[in-house]
Amino acid sequence: MLTGYMLQHPNWLWALGLIPFVFLLRRWRRPTVWIVPFSTAWHPAELAVNFSRWPAALMAAGLALAAVALSRPVRSQTVFENRKTSFDIMLAIDLSESMAIRDYASGAARSSRFEAVKQVVKNFILHRPFDRVGIVVFAGQAYTLSPLTWNHERLLRQVEELKIGFIEDGTAIGDGLALAVDRLKRAVPAGARARAGYVVLLSDGKNNSGFISPQEASEFAAQQGYAVFTVAAAGDGRVESAETYADGEKVVYRLADGVADEPTLWLIASKTQGRFYRCRNAAVLEESFESIDRLNTKEVRKVVAVARQELFPWFLLPSLGCVVIVAMGSLAGRGRVPVPGRWRRR
Repeated sequence: MLTGYMLQHPNWLWALGLIPFVFLLRRWRRPTVWIVPFSTAWHPAELAVNFSRWPAALMAAGLALAAVALSRPVRSQTVFENRKTSFDIMLAIDLSESMAIRDYASGAARSSRFEAVKQVVKNFILHRPFDRVGIVVFAGQAYTLSPLTWNHERLLRQVEELKIGFIEDGTAIGDGLALAVDRLKRAVPAGARARAGYVVLLSDGKNNSGFISPQEASEFAAQQGYAVFTVAAAGDGRVESAETYADGEKVVYRLADGVADEPTLWLIASKTQGRFYRCRNAAVLEESFESIDRLNTKEVRKVVAVARQELFPWFLLPSLGCVVIVAMGSLAGRGRVPVPGRWRRR
């Protein structure tokens, strides 16, 4: 909480410089003249008494306090809160059939690449409560699963319902990246200042489908000023699987599909000022998303409440009190108002 003071009308403080002139004029003024018939034949018996200096000091204090009161002093209390900077984030997720390969170690067991990716993506969304997040999925073609949204609960349900196979097979990396960048671009209203945003592109294969090449898509992202963080979500591409035939013979074969195109993903990241991550297991995949989260997290101080208190009564009331005291002292020193009985003929 920050407490500060300010003046609403500071020009009134110039009046403080007039106070010395007021007392100079008072000192130079002539005695009071009573404009009544035959006034020259009369004069007050005791027009004044010896004044001490405190009435003048009180009057000066009263005028000074009045000038400060007219300047409208205000005390403001501002409450700040440290919040994370808001980003626009588009996730481009590969849904090709190779994502079903179970080459990701998860403890003692193995899980498919897609299962590991889905869990890590959900954790990433949960850790970005101040960001708008959207998702593009691609295989043979690219589709928007969700535009940028603050509704993370709905987004998490959509991620949970994702399955391999509802898009024709293939790996259209260029189309997926271009669509994600276009979604970021269109989310900013015309004439508005561009928000900070980036793309997380996750794939386990090589671009073999679509209409836009990864190079063209990366150039488009760079022109729009969006960094692309690329994640190669694939094991070593050699998955052991066993089948047992009726005669009990066990046949072991190796799967060599689904090797990520690391050079292309690295090139996309380097062109757009992003980073490339090679993830051969679920633990490294999670670490890569944690790194992306840390790189794109900034804390800013934002004002959450402002309370203002008018302070002019604290100066106005003492000012009036000084004036009243001086006036009462003046009347008492003069013996109240002069009456004819106290006047004598000259």
